[in-house]
Amino acid sequence: MHAQHIASVLILSLVAACTSDSSSPKSDAGTTMNGEGGDDASLECDLTGTYFVLATAVSGNCGPLTSPAMLTVPESRSGVATETEMQFGRSLTTTVVLKGCSLRLAYDVVSSNGTLELSLSADDLQQVSEGLLQGRAFIERYAPTMPQTVACEGVYELTMSKRP
Repeated sequence: MHAQHIASVLILSLVAACTSDSSSPKSDAGTTMNGEGGDDASLECDLTGTYFVLATAVSGNCGPLTSPAMLTVPESRSGVATETEMQFGRSLTTTVVLKGCSLRLAYDVVSSNGTLELSLSADDLQQVSEGLLQGRAFIERYAPTMPQTVACEGVYELTMSKRP
């Protein structure tokens, strides 16, 4: 049960780990799926904003992630944003890399004693329609013992719906 709670905290904490800087220009604004700008028939690739996140277990032994969450994809001049914050005595580090109509997400939870508790990586979240991202994430939960060992691992299908 404790491991499922940690995963829920992970997903729920994603919204606080990324913040938007409204002074930065949008790096992908006006870019379309075919790489051209301004075509109304094409899908716009502005991925910045806040998304509702649903994670569905595909395989592995970590179990379901029952709490839906929110994630903010920040604006960034370089397309890369990393945020670290403290929550519940843990260090939460989120890195988002924007590239065209896709993004890469990495997330780590480190305990107050410096041990890694959880790691999430989603290498290719794709925009499948305007305001909807989908892709797979790999999660590893670690035992609190030293040397650290993987307690469980799993693959999850992420569906991210942009808030209006």
